[in-house]
Amino acid sequence: MASNSFSAVAARLRSHGMAMPPALHNNPRTITALAVAVALSLPTASYALKSYRGFLALGPGGMPYNPLGWAIQGLLQLIAKWDTRSPAPFGKPANQKPYEPHGTAPFLAASPLQQRRGHRPDVPGYVAPQRQVTQQGTEGARARMTAFLGQLAARNPGLVVLEPSGLEGVGTPALWLDPAVERPAYLKGIKGELAHVHPEASSHVTVSLADAEELTRKGWAERHRLSGVAGTGIPLGYVMIYAPRDDAELEVWKGVVRAGLLFVGAGAGIEVVVDVEY
Repeated sequence: MASNSFSAVAARLRSHGMAMPPALHNNPRTITALAVAVALSLPTASYALKSYRGFLALGPGGMPYNPLGWAIQGLLQLIAKWDTRSPAPFGKPANQKPYEPHGTAPFLAASPLQQRRGHRPDVPGYVAPQRQVTQQGTEGARARMTAFLGQLAARNPGLVVLEPSGLEGVGTPALWLDPAVERPAYLKGIKGELAHVHPEASSHVTVSLADAEELTRKGWAERHRLSGVAGTGIPLGYVMIYAPRDDAELEVWKGVVRAGLLFVGAGAGIEVVVDVEY
């Protein structure tokens, strides 16, 4: 069979006025092995190209916006979680200990959180950036969300500040714990960053595990793929909140950010002003 394959390739080259290299001419099994290797690599190369294009389509954020960034997030797949829509991890006692004494307390508004209507948006499996590619929000919604973060910072001096995101990069405003406030252990890995909004109006917010569990269970959120993964520094309560689709959902989002702020305020022993009009 190898001889037949070799002869066919040699004949094809001769028809184009080309000669078979002597090293291959004397070793038909080598050219057969090379042909098999090339054939096997084609699907892999095709998948890699498709994956890289999908990575670029998400836009800049978190990782270098180039092949290096794509490769880094690819390596992180080895430790990343896939069950990001499961609320189960939030209720495990071993996971709760680092967030005590307030991690198991709810900070969402007293009124019951309703189930999010419809299906969840599609979120590709890249480790970073984490984005939704369906049910995206508008630029107007993103502007209102960012303005709300600014208002919270203005009303809570000494607790939080609005600065460029360290997780997403310059161009993405984020709510940070004030440098004068001692960071709780769960925020040290992300250097005190509390919340930021993405270009398609999804967002990342760190909330208590009780709130993260409810938000995930009722379809409003999912974990980052590195949330709670040892060695990454990303807290388990670091969740992606889906983009608001209307004013009612925008109010839910505001409630989530308020809850995150109340959570960190409780740990710092600082009273939080959450009644912000915007």
